[in-house]
Amino acid sequence: MEKNYKVFADFYKIKIDDKNIFQCRSVVEIIVDNLSDKFIYGSNKSEVDAIFILKNPGKCRPINPDFEEEIIDIKSILRLNKHLVEASTDQTLKQLIEIMNYKNWNIIRVINLSDIRSSSGFETELQQISKYSINSAHSIFSPERKSELNVKLIIRKNMPLICAWSYEPNAELVKLFLDSQAGKIKRFGISDGKYGYKHPNLHGKIKNEKWVKELLELIKEF
Repeated sequence: MEKNYKVFADFYKIKIDDKNIFQCRSVVEIIVDNLSDKFIYGSNKSEVDAIFILKNPGKCRPINPDFEEEIIDIKSILRLNKHLVEASTDQTLKQLIEIMNYKNWNIIRVINLSDIRSSSGFETELQQISKYSINSAHSIFSPERKSELNVKLIIRKNMPLICAWSYEPNAELVKLFLDSQAGKIKRFGISDGKYGYKHPNLHGKIKNEKWVKELLELIKEF
């Protein structure tokens, strides 16, 4: 039987100066609907059934149009125990929900190589923020956010770490991932290039269905 799910996320903005403000999202939790009212982020990490690593947030937005995102300086990013708000879904998250349905999972976590929220023009925004910033704190895998990663990336037995950040991702972001503790964890994903893993949304029903089928085969032990 198909379950209903809710999406929760932590949204914020990075301010470099008055002309350079970047929309960001640090984490997504997708939760089966009948558990969502009882779920408190960070209170029971053992409840998470899988963690997905994607490239960057796309079209997911807060459901409440009046929600005001916190604006912070890039030098002080540390998204620990932040309040998650209900968010919209997009095709990428719908693909992950398909996996949840097949696996009968209750909760998954999604974190990204970069928090920069962009459905198009991500590389341009990445170049812009890199030009103004002395660090890579827009990525949870940066050394500046190690304590946050320690909280959000806890892999237990019978729980897969699934990479799906697309073909030829940004080399600097992949290096941050590989150099962090995440790089030492066994990971699953559909290989696509030297350091690439097929993205969940391949922009076509047949391709998307194939992605689901191939990933299910890779993680059938869980």
